[in-house]
Amino acid sequence: MSNSLVCFSYENNKVSFYRKNDMLFVNATEMAKPFGRNKRPGNWLRTQPAIDYINEVAVAHICATADLQRVTQGVDQEQGTWLQEDVAIEFARWLSPKFALW
Repeated sequence: MSNSLVCFSYENNKVSFYRKNDMLFVNATEMAKPFGRNKRPGNWLRTQPAIDYINEVAVAHICATADLQRVTQGVDQEQGTWLQEDVAIEFARWLSPKFALW
């Protein structure tokens, strides 16, 4: 994964991206960091709107919902909850409208 890892900065907080099998993934753990403990990816992923949205993205991309998210542990640069770009944008809207526009 790290070969294609690209990092950007949002208000001095790193947000990593990588591409796998023609899908772009964003590190949601890094996305959530500036927004506090109640804005963690797991909190959003358990909401019914998130579940419904992920199901629709899976239908649109003809893939399993599990293909749209992954949790990586261990390697510092790659650890966290990673979301496919469409899912990450919806997560960003939940975090902050300003951040979603970024």
